[in-house]
Amino acid sequence: MKIKIVSKNVLKQLLQRNKRKKNTIKKKFPNFQKWINNEDYPTYDQLLQLSQFFNIPFGYFFLEKLPRKKRKKKKENKKEKNSRKKTRKKI
Repeated sequence: MKIKIVSKNVLKQLLQRNKRKKNTIKKKFPNFQKWINNEDYPTYDQLLQLSQFFNIPFGYFFLEKLPRKKRKKKKENKKEKNSRKKTRKKI
């Protein structure tokens, strides 16, 4: 059964975020470009495979756009940590 309500914006964003995997995407999902152009639609199983391939929740395919990626906090170096500890003790 083909799923017609898949967001083509999400598919485009996935392609943009994973430019290095472009050739692999084309091999694993030969109709990917057709899905973006609304010429064809993925099946439920294909969407499951896509979500596993891109490591995203299945529900993202039905959003208007992908959520922003969380940025990792920078690790403090030891000097910054020690200086913060010293200023706390003074107060």
